Amino acid sequence: MTPRLLYLVDGDGNNDHELDGDDLVIPDKPPLSDRPAQLHSSNIPKSTSTLPKVQTFECPPRSSRSRSPQKVSALGSSLPSVPAVETGQLPLEANIASYNLPKLRKSPLKEQLRKDELESKSQDNLNKLDMVRSHPHYQQLQRDLEEESSHRKQLENELSERETLLAEILSKSESDLVEKNRELDEVRKGWRKLAGELNKIRAQGQGFYQVTDAYLIEKTNSLRYSVRNFAIQYFDGKMKHSVEIEYGDFVKRYIEPTTPLHPKAYLDLSISPTMCSSLIQGIIWRVLTGDVFNQFRWAGKVAEDVWHLHQTLSQTSPDTRPNSEAERKFQIWSAMTTNLLLDKLDLKEGGDTYEKLEKQKRLIRDSISGAIEPFARNLDGGFEQELLRIIGDAVTLDLELSRQVARVIWVYDLGEYDSSTMDLREGESLQIGKRDGHLIVAPGLKKIGKSTGDDFKVETPLLPIKVLYYLCPHK
Repeated sequence: MTPRLLYLVDGDGNNDHELDGDDLVIPDKPPLSDRPAQLHSSNIPKSTSTLPKVQTFECPPRSSRSRSPQKVSALGSSLPSVPAVETGQLPLEANIASYNLPKLRKSPLKEQLRKDELESKSQDNLNKLDMVRSHPHYQQLQRDLEEESSHRKQLENELSERETLLAEILSKSESDLVEKNRELDEVRKGWRKLAGELNKIRAQGQGFYQVTDAYLIEKTNSLRYSVRNFAIQYFDGKMKHSVEIEYGDFVKRYIEPTTPLHPKAYLDLSISPTMCSSLIQGIIWRVLTGDVFNQFRWAGKVAEDVWHLHQTLSQTSPDTRPNSEAERKFQIWSAMTTNLLLDKLDLKEGGDTYEKLEKQKRLIRDSISGAIEPFARNLDGGFEQELLRIIGDAVTLDLELSRQVARVIWVYDLGEYDSSTMDLREGESLQIGKRDGHLIVAPGLKKIGKSTGDDFKVETPLLPIKVLYYLCPHK
């Protein structure tokens, strides 16, 4: 079966033909300039010879066509003869092959134009980019960006350094915390041991409240430690502002006595970066020994009455030595009275005695705070709370001292230097010839007699005085 020759597009620009597997597709006619030379029928010589037989093929309807060629019967000699093709005539297949079919490809001219257009646009974009980069505003923004990047890098470095420092501080703090917890465990073990000893003494039927020397030393050292930490935390370092101190009763009673040889020495000590904290310790201890110890603050609303009764019956001042037997009897009466009061007083939270005690503690705190706060190097919310806690610990210690029979005395008098009664500040040597005066940082502690009511002729030193020597222009 001879394939049909079909163009892709008809003369009207529409493709009205349906392609089949045996059809040859010929694209639309190319322009005349691109067409090859063709042979016309007028140029083909005619011949009188006839083909023996010409076979024709009948095309069945498209719906019944098969994709493979089908043979049909020849019509025989009934058809008219067709002139035979001479030797120079091209066969149908050669004629088709000689027809120059253009390839479906883009025009080189269009490609070149498109390429030139893209290059032109690219060059325009580069020119515009150069104009933007050369603009002063762009250059200023570029400089600002570089400065911001540099500043950011600097901040990141500072942050990294601070994080490293913070990590070191946290590590050290954790180590210190572990050490303090270990020390606390040891102290608690000591307290439990002392409590066991006290319970043992009570079980033996002793008539008086027993307190050992080790217990008194431990409680006093604990109070010293709290006062020292408070003073260093808020009063150590360089003074950030000037202070005008108003002279009044507090200065006269508690500040000036800290430097017995030079009452005005506190004016220089208060502005010293290293000695102000020692001055504050001395002031706080003066208040505690004057307004808390031996004042029966723990008795609440009856504290003043107990104090007056105690002063009336006492035959001596705290600094003198009475007859040992008379002193023993007085101390026994005082201890028994204290224990009787404790049985009657309601010291639980919310009771009248408790509320009165809390009020007195706040008054003492306010008096101390008002006097020493101007010397503070820094302040925070814990300043007054820590001071109130120190006063509370002192009241508790005073109750313990009041319940036992032995007489306990707070010592401020130096006398001649004795290593057993004086404790110089760490790293300081005693050179009285090169020093003008001394500061009592914390009083010493001693007792007369025992908690059992015996040996009132014996004086036992428990803790030495803490003293600081200084040079002072206020003589």
